[in-house]
Amino acid sequence: MVDTVTVGGHWRFLGWSDGGTGNPRDILVTSDTAIVTLFEWIEDSIGIGEVEKSKREVEIFPNPASSDVTIKVSRPSILTVIDLQGRMVIPPTPVNSQFLILKSQLTSGTYFVRVTTQESVTIKKLIMQ
Repeated sequence: MVDTVTVGGHWRFLGWSDGGTGNPRDILVTSDTAIVTLFEWIEDSIGIGEVEKSKREVEIFPNPASSDVTIKVSRPSILTVIDLQGRMVIPPTPVNSQFLILKSQLTSGTYFVRVTTQESVTIKKLIMQ
């Protein structure tokens, strides 16, 4: 079972890279498979203003998308895009303020955009149509 882990703050379980959210979960592996556990960082004491701030630190639009996607970050970051099978489809890339994903780079489906700064890791879902 995956649960909140305390390490000077908290990690909250979000789900699995294949889109599942069951916890605990049984998995029957019949071939090479990578499933990544997704967590969200929660500060020890967090107020409503801090939650709103974290929502603005990473903006993805349009989302869902049927065209190119813009990702805006509020500070220098490392951006990675992962598919539901846990494969990196866009490897770790430095971003200062904005990053453009061309529609041709991603097929239709659901992806996770991981944005890492010195202070935090933010994971957001991106849906390509």
